[in-house]
Amino acid sequence: MIQSMRRAPRRFAALMVVGLVSVLAVAAARAESMGSAGARPARVFWRVTLPLSMPGVVSGSLIVFAWTFSAFATPELLGGGRVKMIANVVKDLALDSFNWPGSAAFAIVALAVTLALVAGLGRLLAPRAA
Repeated sequence: MIQSMRRAPRRFAALMVVGLVSVLAVAAARAESMGSAGARPARVFWRVTLPLSMPGVVSGSLIVFAWTFSAFATPELLGGGRVKMIANVVKDLALDSFNWPGSAAFAIVALAVTLALVAGLGRLLAPRAA
């Protein structure tokens, strides 16, 4: 069960490739210009490639986080109900215990954590006015 959940981000990581391909095309031209100016490859990576690819890396990471955070079927099927994830707790509270307020509270906490991460990283990566 834990092994399967550890592999989940690798399955979703393919989503990040699409955003990174467009950035790397732009970064290649800038890296070539820095290289012709005498910059070493490590400096080109830290100064050009990484800053241009950070929005794609962060958005892909948020997608992977949200999908694995809300995973329901994998822990339920593979764990047999012994492993508790937040989505399974919400389901158990709502359908097994008929504790709708508790289920709603867990769901709101999960939503608040996800939205806080999105807002915080969005603010961190927002372009700054010069």
